[in-house]
Amino acid sequence: SLNWSQHDGDVVEIVHATTGRRLDDDAPSRVSKSALYRRFAAIYGQLTGVEKLGTYGETKGNAVEYQTLKAALYAHLASSGCGKWLQKPSEAESFSLGER
Repeated sequence: SLNWSQHDGDVVEIVHATTGRRLDDDAPSRVSKSALYRRFAAIYGQLTGVEKLGTYGETKGNAVEYQTLKAALYAHLASSGCGKWLQKPSEAESFSLGER
């Protein structure tokens, strides 16, 4: 897959779709969960003064509005005959910012 950002100087990042790692150096993508969580934590810290968040999954679980809207989406999918939203194993969200 490809992604680019004007902020990053329009540099195109080519990512292996099944691993989420860059093809040029096998590093994690700038749009990986860990990279986006790191950016979220930095902005959240600047706004609130909170220096350390829990794991990605804990932080996401504590986001009340997000959880409410997610439950509404799941209910709508089920009621409209679209089936259940597929979920990744919980281990995929148990990382913290100190891990890579």
